[in-house]
Amino acid sequence: MKAVGPRAARPLPLPPPSSPPTGLTWSLRGALAGNFALRFAGAATGILLTRYLASINDTGRPIGAGVVALLTAGFYATELVGSPLLGAVGDRRGWRALLLLEPLLGALALGLTAATTLLAVLLLARLLEGLGAAAVPAILGHLGARQPTATTRCAGAS
Repeated sequence: MKAVGPRAARPLPLPPPSSPPTGLTWSLRGALAGNFALRFAGAATGILLTRYLASINDTGRPIGAGVVALLTAGFYATELVGSPLLGAVGDRRGWRALLLLEPLLGALALGLTAATTLLAVLLLARLLEGLGAAAVPAILGHLGARQPTATTRCAGAS
């Protein structure tokens, strides 16, 4: 039996749409732009580093495949291990330090890469670059958690 009259089932009214805070939107845009720049710089460094090592090998100083693999995988291994650790550090100690640490580590790593010819220092630079990249997922997660309306819209819910 269908309900008729004032007790008939009616859809609930939707709440008015809320706009995300503008300050957080700019923070998220800045974090995304920084993430892109860091990823681009990491890829470019990886490509240029292999060309640099090939040029060293051409001069008669042999560079083994293990050294090339260590310099390449060091970046990714540091990022893989550092991401959950830096996420926990950000949760416990605060996010401001990570927001400042990430670009400083990236800049230091790129400066070391440009200024040295020593393989040990190049490895250190790649590890620092990976550590800077490890902060990105934690920072993006923090900023996404602070924007519930934007997160809900991205997830497809209305």
